[in-house]
Amino acid sequence: MGYITWRVDYTPYSKGTWDSGDTVTVTNPRDILVSVNLGEAKDSFTLNSSNFNSLNNNKFNPNDRIEIYRTSNTDSINTTTDLLMTGTVKNSPDMVGNNIDTTKIEGYNYSEAVTSAIVFADGRTLDIPNALQLALTKAGNNSAFKITWDSSNPSTKVGGGAFDNVDEKWFNWTLKKILEQYSSSMYTGDGAYYWYVTKDNKLKWFSQNDSNKFTEYTFKYTTDEVESIKTAKDIKEVKNHIIIKGGYAPDGKGIQHSEIDYASVNKHGRKYLFHISKVNNATDIVKEDTGSSTTKYPASYVGFVTSWKSSVTATVEGVTMTKGSTVSGIDSDTKYNACIRAHIKGLLQAEAQEILVFYKYGKLKIDLGFRAGTKSWILGDLVTCTLPQAYTGSKVLRVNEIQYSTTTDRFSLVEDEGTL
Repeated sequence: MGYITWRVDYTPYSKGTWDSGDTVTVTNPRDILVSVNLGEAKDSFTLNSSNFNSLNNNKFNPNDRIEIYRTSNTDSINTTTDLLMTGTVKNSPDMVGNNIDTTKIEGYNYSEAVTSAIVFADGRTLDIPNALQLALTKAGNNSAFKITWDSSNPSTKVGGGAFDNVDEKWFNWTLKKILEQYSSSMYTGDGAYYWYVTKDNKLKWFSQNDSNKFTEYTFKYTTDEVESIKTAKDIKEVKNHIIIKGGYAPDGKGIQHSEIDYASVNKHGRKYLFHISKVNNATDIVKEDTGSSTTKYPASYVGFVTSWKSSVTATVEGVTMTKGSTVSGIDSDTKYNACIRAHIKGLLQAEAQEILVFYKYGKLKIDLGFRAGTKSWILGDLVTCTLPQAYTGSKVLRVNEIQYSTTTDRFSLVEDEGTL
């Protein structure tokens, strides 16, 4: 029978940093639970520490560093290979009662602190991976809560082609919003990308189509020693009628688009999603053309060329718009307004279609519990599951969340795209 060995190191936060010379190992930590997620920025940990003889009085405070190590079937911890999470204390309530005097330590890794940060960055001359790296740098400007770009992240598409340029500035965006948008196949042109923060606080970003970035496993109910199984055929998140808004054209009229997947409507009924598209907000695009947040139209059309590249190929008010190219030949406010509207509606349509890919059908979800330390699956790995009591044949799901404890490791698996 195997067993798990833990080690928890604690370093107090002082004057904006941590001094490794102050690091101590927490004595007999127990009830440890570490949760990591794919693309959610909600990685967290909890553990208990005895406060016997007031050992922990005023010891654990917000922003103190916690390093959690774990190994199996040995008492020896390797601080390089056995690191499971580096994070900070969020809360440390004391539980006092009859024969109980315990400090509960709750916290998260740096993903939440950094991905919720507001980013101001100009990505117009950068392709997607370099723009994301710039955004990460701008968000992680606190050296104490720093996530760095993983050096193994791709610089080209899986097939070897170059990524498109971002072609926009970010105003008041969170890093999480930027990652979510530019990891969608609509922008990568390479399928959906996944991201998560590694145990040593590096941002990992990879394509669902790049088999070199994840491992493929199998699970068979008849042969694997699984402790618990929970399946869900989740249709509550189905959305098949997208109404998406993209701000206001220079003439003050709103811009929106409606996109419907009728196959999903016929199967699940009409499921609406009202979506406000920040990236397609016309105000920001006009601001780039005019250099002003209050001016509605360019001051002069002589030699005028848009700062943005058209999302559509069309002739609008006599002006030729070519997808992927800037627009010239605009010589009036009426034509400028029409071109802005056509461009925004093209972006809205593409974004709505992208949303439908992931939400028009329900998704199969499977939670599997195994004896701690028996599975080496990590976030993003694919598992071909054979589960005859839930469906016929086999289905491929991706590891979306992992919870590590002393006795059980729980893996939440989800389909990449819905099939239900």
